[in-house]
Amino acid sequence: MSVSLFQGYQISVGDNKAAVILDIGEAYTKAGLAGAPGPQCIIPSEVRCRESGKIVKLRDCFGDTNQLYDILVEHLHALYFRYLLVNPKECRVVVTESLFSATNVRETIAKVLFKHYEVPSVLFAPGHLMALFTLGIETALVLDVGYRECLAVPVVHGVPLVPQTRCLPTGGKALHAELRLLLSEAVVRCADGVDRPLLSLPGDTLTEDAIEDIKVRGCFVANRDRSEQPPPPVSYPLGGDRVLLVEGRVRESLMENFFLPDDEGRSLASILHDAVLAAPIDARRGLLGNVVVTGGGAMVPGFQHRLMAELREMVASSNRLSPDAVKFHEPPAKENCVAWLGAAIFGSLEVLELRSIQRSQYLKLGRVPDWCTLTQPDLVPFLTSQTSSRRLL
Repeated sequence: MSVSLFQGYQISVGDNKAAVILDIGEAYTKAGLAGAPGPQCIIPSEVRCRESGKIVKLRDCFGDTNQLYDILVEHLHALYFRYLLVNPKECRVVVTESLFSATNVRETIAKVLFKHYEVPSVLFAPGHLMALFTLGIETALVLDVGYRECLAVPVVHGVPLVPQTRCLPTGGKALHAELRLLLSEAVVRCADGVDRPLLSLPGDTLTEDAIEDIKVRGCFVANRDRSEQPPPPVSYPLGGDRVLLVEGRVRESLMENFFLPDDEGRSLASILHDAVLAAPIDARRGLLGNVVVTGGGAMVPGFQHRLMAELREMVASSNRLSPDAVKFHEPPAKENCVAWLGAAIFGSLEVLELRSIQRSQYLKLGRVPDWCTLTQPDLVPFLTSQTSSRRLL
């Protein structure tokens, strides 16, 4: 295994407080301390409103910066003082994010951390790059199966190739909608032993949490050469002595949305294949031989086995590369925690201080510098003092 990523870096062993590692996703937030083998907590990205008592999800506030600020203050307060039990003024912060994270979301997170919690520094680290730190490799094809979409990002020598990135607009959100539709014909066995259609029960019977639980516990990815006989049904308790009967065809067919071509002919295997062919020709074999899968959507049983079979068949049909070159890595963490673990490794290095945005710099500039702000004269001195705002490896 290559360890060239860590050449020139040193693990921080001084008296400095461990950095706080945050992975604020659309569905769940993972938080912990640098150097830890895993996050200390994985909680839904939501907050209970003090005035109304209703649950407000972070993703529903992305369009309203003021509301997002208030929700993030409450959300981070719970992380700092209920789960991590650390003083935010003493700990640096590493925030893993998508390469295509919305600017207003990043700016709001920075504003909350710097102005409300007065953290000493913040590093916004692309999750696709952080995933490679868990394996010690510089070149890989990273597939992130997220809540809203799936992204295939080629990373060559520590640099993500943004123009060659491919996207499939199918993620956990689309699967939840599809599962709710498939279950519309399901029946519920009530306490009196009578089977009633699910649609005849109150509308709040099948909550979003129940939908996700059914997807995680009951659904799986079938092999391509599966038998025509459907798998057995399963029973899911809804509470109040009511049991939902989930048919085998529903359990089997849900995840096919990832592998069957959509209206534009895209599937998970096709976006991986297209991303490789769009990359420089001398990097293609290295990308195919280093496929890294991240994201909670990839934790369904049979996912990677089916994806490897589909990708190898697609590579073989193109006659450009050998299907034997396709190899998948197995990171030392569950798929939903790979990016967090990579950030925890990076957060324990002494280079973190040099790569981070200091609070004094943020208060002077008033925003988070990024590659798209290179044309602004007041931000050029800070950006040119870094090796690169996106190349962390």
